[in-house]
Amino acid sequence: MKIKGLEYLLIGAEDVAEAAATWREMLGLAASEPCPPGTECLALGNGVIRIVADTDHVGLLAIALEVEGLGELVTKLREEGIAVSDPETEEDAMAAEIEPASTYGVPIRLIEHVGKRR
Repeated sequence: MKIKGLEYLLIGAEDVAEAAATWREMLGLAASEPCPPGTECLALGNGVIRIVADTDHVGLLAIALEVEGLGELVTKLREEGIAVSDPETEEDAMAAEIEPASTYGVPIRLIEHVGKRR
């Protein structure tokens, strides 16, 4: 079990296109594909920044980390008293979420790819 790297940062913005343009211009980030509908994605090393429309929560919404050995990691976290969801299958991956109360208010999503890597 190990953390392999950043999968994505999820950012909420009132105006997705404006926010993406700001990030591109300010930091020189390029658009990244594929990107879920209604979302702007920007390349960030091996991961991406996903910007989604959210008028209630502007700013960092979640951090997603790519892991190896998700089941073992979930077991280890639970043994340490950290609240984490059961792993669920979604498309080509398994994912679990650490409760924000355990991570200083930031939701952390743990993702293990089981098929073709994005």
